Amino acid sequence: MSLDEINQFIRSNYYQAPYPKANKNDTELLLSSKKGVCWYRGHFKDDLSQEEVEVGLNKFDAKAIVVGHTLQSKIKRHYNGNVYGIDVKRPKDYHKNWPNQESEALLIENDMYFRVLNNGEVIKLE
Repeated sequence: MSLDEINQFIRSNYYQAPYPKANKNDTELLLSSKKGVCWYRGHFKDDLSQEEVEVGLNKFDAKAIVVGHTLQSKIKRHYNGNVYGIDVKRPKDYHKNWPNQESEALLIENDMYFRVLNNGEVIKLE
């Protein structure tokens, strides 16, 4: 499947249960709650090798994977700058389960990656 086909398939299944059927074809695996692209969290659990990350990037001629669904204490780069975790806990989110942090953003400019802090400070990710 091309990246556009994957995006269209995922969008058309946003409100469906994220569990694959018994016969796991490629499209069913996309929806998997364990390994699917919308739910996979192994990038932050050391479940992958650098080589495995690069296989996915090479398949789609991508430079990086940006993940926004796994809480981080700050925007971080992983796997030699091939994976970026950007879901930073914001004030008033998850009141009791996560330390209070200020919001951050990821800025990608001229193939460089930066953390943008809530006060406007820009820090290059290296």
